Amino acid sequence: MEQVVVNAERAPEADDRGHQQVVGQVIREIELVAQVIQSLGFPVLSTREDFQRIRCGLSTEQLVKLETQLRPTALFMNRLMTESGELIPESGRSVDELQLLRRYLSHQRTAVPGDLENFISPGDIIEVYDSEGIQHYRSFNFFELCTYSLEEIFTYEWWHLYERNEFVTRQLVNHFVKFFTGTAKPYLIDLPSHVAREIWSPGRSTIRIKQKALIPVHNLSGELNLIICTFRVLERLENYQGNIQTDLGN
Repeated sequence: MEQVVVNAERAPEADDRGHQQVVGQVIREIELVAQVIQSLGFPVLSTREDFQRIRCGLSTEQLVKLETQLRPTALFMNRLMTESGELIPESGRSVDELQLLRRYLSHQRTAVPGDLENFISPGDIIEVYDSEGIQHYRSFNFFELCTYSLEEIFTYEWWHLYERNEFVTRQLVNHFVKFFTGTAKPYLIDLPSHVAREIWSPGRSTIRIKQKALIPVHNLSGELNLIICTFRVLERLENYQGNIQTDLGN
């Protein structure tokens, strides 16, 4: 009986079907994230151009990586959708960002630090990164300041979206490296206040900010796997004409 040899290469149409499936999944996840953010009262667009960058501008490999990074956030957002009644604040009250951060960390099966109130104040912007510098979470109040769409935020590296002081950025990276290679304990960062500006968004949002705290997050086995990074917005700047690389404060 003649042996049938199966060609290991996938047919182009199969590759295209797989690509379109990942495109659809990424779009659904971004739309879910946008829906939850909007339900909490924050202005955000899921896309500005009908997801053209996701449909046409990314390879299958890039999309798979993006979907892998998006999935934990999408699952968390899906959980929040079922709890939206208790999460949507009453008129005149702000979202409890600390409560949402705790829920996120618990959902990711990490040990939630018990002293977050000592380092995070109402109004702080909260971000969560892993050891590779990939952002896994950002507080919802970030979207009061951001005029990029979610598609843009998720498909561009941050240095393609924001201009900020290079000295402060290098120092912050050094703090991250020290955190993940040494003994990680929460502490406040003493870095100059500086300006961050959207590079090409329609609103060109520009803010003066002050980095605040780094807080380690361990998994249930006690291993450090995430870091909480916070900053305070000191002021919003309209028609900023200064030099971001030299404009440093206290």
